[in-house]
Amino acid sequence: VRGTSQQRWHLQPPAEEEPRYIWLNAHGEKEVDCALPPEYGKAKLLLTSSLFDVNSEALVQFFKELPPPPGKAIWIGDATAGKRPWHAKSVYYASTYKNFAWKTGYSLKYVMLHKQKQGRKAMEKLLAGVGVVYIEGGDHMFLMSAIRNSSFAEVLRPKFLNGEVAVVGRSAGTLDAGLDMGFSTEKASADLLHGDFSGMALAGRCSVRGHFQAEEWHDKTRPLGVSQIFDEEAEAQFERTGRQNRLVTLSDGQALMITNGKSRIVP
Repeated sequence: VRGTSQQRWHLQPPAEEEPRYIWLNAHGEKEVDCALPPEYGKAKLLLTSSLFDVNSEALVQFFKELPPPPGKAIWIGDATAGKRPWHAKSVYYASTYKNFAWKTGYSLKYVMLHKQKQGRKAMEKLLAGVGVVYIEGGDHMFLMSAIRNSSFAEVLRPKFLNGEVAVVGRSAGTLDAGLDMGFSTEKASADLLHGDFSGMALAGRCSVRGHFQAEEWHDKTRPLGVSQIFDEEAEAQFERTGRQNRLVTLSDGQALMITNGKSRIVP
């Protein structure tokens, strides 16, 4: 725009809006950047929404492609306690044990962290000789409380990063493995966490919201086709993490896979 000889005015482009949150696969992207640091070069992670219940053959194949390190496998089942029915732990364990053994050849050892002796020394003993840690679905906030109280994550992390232990999650286990595990409308055990929704941060800066096919997350009349509650949970998570969080959504039959220092959504 031309001004007087003494003064010139310039049209400024409109300022870009600050992102309300970062959603890595909002448009179906498969290659996602979880900002993995170099020490993730040997890490092996498979975070699923529904384990092998949907897209079974494909997800079993991706599990084998990690590949899982040698050693025994354990089932971390604390999410089946908490606010879940008293019989849930037996039902979940029996079903998962059969499924895992049949499809992968691994026999899962039953473990409830909140029933174990607590502390680093006890967790070192628990993880000795373990090659696969499977973290079950259910009450993710009760699970996170058990993980913190036992010092499980502190002992698991270095073994995970050096490739000694592969981690597989389902639903609650997948939520808790991320940078932040608070993206949920199920908060029955939230009082146990005292307002701290930080996760185990096994996926770099990514946090995962599974079961994305559920109706509560969708609204075709809104931007990106997501519901108001989705936006609210995503924004709150982004702010809680100092705007560092990178959201990944998974429908049943999908997984976030980390191997060879790279993160992607499969299949």
